[in-house]
Amino acid sequence: MDPYLTKFPYNPYPEIGFSVKISAVGASGSTGLIQLPILNDTTNHPYVFTTTDLDRVQLVFSVFKSNVEIQDGEHIGGAVALLAELKSGLGPDRESLIRSHKIPVLHRGSLEPIGAITFDFLVVKPFPNPNTHPITPREIWNGAAGTQVIGHRGLGQNHPSFRRLQIGENTIQSFLATMDLGVSYIECDVQMTRDHVPIIYHDFLLSESGADLAPHHLSFDQFMHINDIQTARSISQVLTENINLSKLPVELTGTPRPRSRAHSLDQTTDLRNRSLLERMKHTYEFKLKGFKGNVIGEHIHAPLTTLEEILRTLPEALGIDIELKYPMLWEAEDWKMDLYGVELNKFVDVILDKVYTLGGRRNIIFTSFSPELCILVAHKQNQYPVLFLNESNLFPTGDVRASNLQEAVYFARRWNLPGVVMSSEPFVMSPKLMVYVKDAGLVCVSFGFLNNDAENAKASILRCHLDAFDFYSRHVSLLLIHFY
Repeated sequence: MDPYLTKFPYNPYPEIGFSVKISAVGASGSTGLIQLPILNDTTNHPYVFTTTDLDRVQLVFSVFKSNVEIQDGEHIGGAVALLAELKSGLGPDRESLIRSHKIPVLHRGSLEPIGAITFDFLVVKPFPNPNTHPITPREIWNGAAGTQVIGHRGLGQNHPSFRRLQIGENTIQSFLATMDLGVSYIECDVQMTRDHVPIIYHDFLLSESGADLAPHHLSFDQFMHINDIQTARSISQVLTENINLSKLPVELTGTPRPRSRAHSLDQTTDLRNRSLLERMKHTYEFKLKGFKGNVIGEHIHAPLTTLEEILRTLPEALGIDIELKYPMLWEAEDWKMDLYGVELNKFVDVILDKVYTLGGRRNIIFTSFSPELCILVAHKQNQYPVLFLNESNLFPTGDVRASNLQEAVYFARRWNLPGVVMSSEPFVMSPKLMVYVKDAGLVCVSFGFLNNDAENAKASILRCHLDAFDFYSRHVSLLLIHFY
């Protein structure tokens, strides 16, 4: 809008006196008027439109210059966005992680460009499966139910700082082990392969592959092959079946001559361990972290699994906290990932279909660090509670909705989410923050390493009536079960 701006050395905001009217063609919703300049991030204050046909929707931006003689101001130009076209650039079932779109503002008369508008949008489609059975909506916990204990990735996440033998995280073996501790729920991380199979896997990158690949880069068979590499029937043992290694010198094979006894205890296992670490050491994630969860030789390795398998295998009395893992733009940039993923509606619909088909009477909740996924799951169904995850106190985030606890509480209330899940550090340092969340009418849940300290956990329960917490260690769980 340069031709219309009045520029003075002392005026830092020449856009004062202009406004933008937002409306939609082919959709219904309240028209919005934004006064310029926009000084704050308005992501947490969106405009909402509804439509029955996304292909017909045009988002219209009309720019006005204020004039005391004209009530609505002078209409100087505008811009139009075709949402379906902006969303379909990567083809079916794929979506860019870059949500911002910049379009030119054209002069009303000459159609010359006079500026530009940048905006974000999110498309939420209805859950399409007509064969799902209507079920009674699950109630989220209340004070009468007592504090719920949740096993983080099962019996706790794997970490080199834990000086104990660790069962591989996010595995059936780890989930079943938590039942002996009396937990209410287990928490698992759900991502999706390229052929749309929901898998249980935490990290955004599969270092075990030897490359910086995300789960959605691989087919399900390729993903499971990573598991096969770490089992007794690995590549080295397949070769053993086809070649008589006993006739070859040890110097050529790199392993002692095969014996007829246990595969798990011979030096072939050490060879597999070294081979896996050698493959991972050049990946970005392994260089950054220096370790990997559920790796043979470092942990009690258990097979990788899927959402369908845990819904079929785990006892129905054990609740499941399904964390939807999907990289936000700033996370993908931090991990040096490709900036695209599975289309959000496809991602949620496939997972919901599994849950509706196999969930039965099991207690299930959804959680996610992605505000967009929380919005989608909450709008597509009302049977299972959706909680917003937040760890903004640990490092800066690229989304204002996840930037602090206050914004998280506002976001949860804005989209009718029943609660928030916050990393434990702020709650331990300032317990009244838990009261702040509960006074807002929300369920308050805590996760993180500080929950491993039994005194921290007891204080949160007794002083602030924390609704639930994730534990990372079996020792605090045993103490708390006894404490009750």
